[in-house]
Amino acid sequence: DIAFSYSGGSEKRGQELIQELGWKEPTAPLIIMTPNMRLYERCEGRERNNVMLRAMANTAKELVDNTRARVLFLGNEYLPTNSPKGDDRFLCSLLESMCALPGQALALTSWLNTQDVRSILMNAEMIISSRFHSLLLGSTAIKPVLAIGWSHKYQFLLNDIGLSKNLVSGEKGIFSSLAQQSFALWENRSSCKKILENTIPQLRQNARDFLDRIVREACEST
Repeated sequence: DIAFSYSGGSEKRGQELIQELGWKEPTAPLIIMTPNMRLYERCEGRERNNVMLRAMANTAKELVDNTRARVLFLGNEYLPTNSPKGDDRFLCSLLESMCALPGQALALTSWLNTQDVRSILMNAEMIISSRFHSLLLGSTAIKPVLAIGWSHKYQFLLNDIGLSKNLVSGEKGIFSSLAQQSFALWENRSSCKKILENTIPQLRQNARDFLDRIVREACEST
């Protein structure tokens, strides 16, 4: 994926955006969870009764209760503000409400561009996401990731970055292993970082080489 070549954003910018939530200087590790409107629509139930949201909210509460971490619900799909169709921010707001943990599990619902999203991801201790590009951008920042996947592309991505087992299948709306695998990632996050430190540089170089080849061929054809 050519998105491996993207390196925009900065950790400092991400800290500034996070501080807008009232979290000032970081005092606890940050776990980022990203829902997915497309998967939400495929799953049973709506709003607080949706099975995906229930699994994510329950997992978030268990993580807060059993680790020193805070949880941030972060979107990846941002539609125009006047769009009648909901985007990931709607789901993030629902998750914050379902958790009911003020100061410990919050949603960031302001409109963000790709650079800002990656800046925030750069501040994570680990990322649990059902959004493909949140997983990809997080991995390029060397952040351990757990995918909630519902198509073959998630497994392909995890294979490429060396974390092939970090997958919870949401294809049939079954998320029973989400909490268990989230805690496993928490315990093994240091080893996951080491794997990413080995795999990401080559994937980034491959993407850049591919883009260079396209540009070169385009120039030669004119």
